[in-house]
Amino acid sequence: MALRVFPLAVRMMQASKSMRLRHELWHYVRAVWGNPAFPDAGRQILRDLGWALPEDRSPTDANRVLLLDNASGEDFLYMHRDMIRMTDTALQDMGELPISRWAKIPEPGDADFPVPPVWQYPDSDGNPDPEMIGFLEDVKSDSYFENTMKVRESFLTEPSNLRRLSLGALGNIAEMTIHNMMHMRWSAEPLGYRPGIRITDPTAGDPEWDSVDYDYLGDTYSSQVNPHFWYLHGWIDNLIDLWAEAHRVTEIQWKGTWLGGPDLIDDPHMMTMSHAGVMPRAFSENEASDKIRELVEVTRGIAVPTTLAEIARIDF
Repeated sequence: MALRVFPLAVRMMQASKSMRLRHELWHYVRAVWGNPAFPDAGRQILRDLGWALPEDRSPTDANRVLLLDNASGEDFLYMHRDMIRMTDTALQDMGELPISRWAKIPEPGDADFPVPPVWQYPDSDGNPDPEMIGFLEDVKSDSYFENTMKVRESFLTEPSNLRRLSLGALGNIAEMTIHNMMHMRWSAEPLGYRPGIRITDPTAGDPEWDSVDYDYLGDTYSSQVNPHFWYLHGWIDNLIDLWAEAHRVTEIQWKGTWLGGPDLIDDPHMMTMSHAGVMPRAFSENEASDKIRELVEVTRGIAVPTTLAEIARIDF
């Protein structure tokens, strides 16, 4: 099964600035909301934008301990299932089959899904970052797959384990222990590195980062453009059905259904694809940009892990 690359029209939808912003901001909000270093002024700006996290459903507590008794893990599973729905709909409209999924995580040496090599990941000054390079060497190694990733895959797909977990617990464990690592294991050296801000300005910024060629798997602004994203999220999505089968559930009664707030910009690639659960925007694109710039200012200099590369390095 060779790596499948979607038709350009579908990739353009996934690379649209609106979809990039939604995916980036959704993960950003979940990363910062429960972090005590994140200022209340930042949370208020997110509320003003309509992007407050419902019921304070953060995936971790203030000490970065995974929370397994709220519906944040369901939010993770539900939102990405909706992304798959959108992509499957776009593919169907073009006469294409639904996304291709990994039934099992590819093992070392897989000819169709080779692990990209480690690269000289730079720090903020452009020099090689030994800590990040060491992390990549570890997560891309054969021993990591055998001793960690394969063990986690076995745990998360074993029916007796699934019967002991709520759907929310499954989602949180999957996201923080294997999902982030799959992103980084199959990430390749990007075309470049976006400026070191935490969230993208909706109406400004270098269009270079909106090119369909910017598909870095370690950045939530771009990961959904990468073909590997859909294989690994297909595997994650299959966990929902395995869980339902283990619990003998025919129709899931979802508690966590947060898809994020309103789109921050109008985008013809996305307007016909949005889910009914996405609220309409009550402000202009320029007002959205003003709020995002304000958010960047009030959080400047605050060390809060927000990118996949940063979060994946946290030991949960």
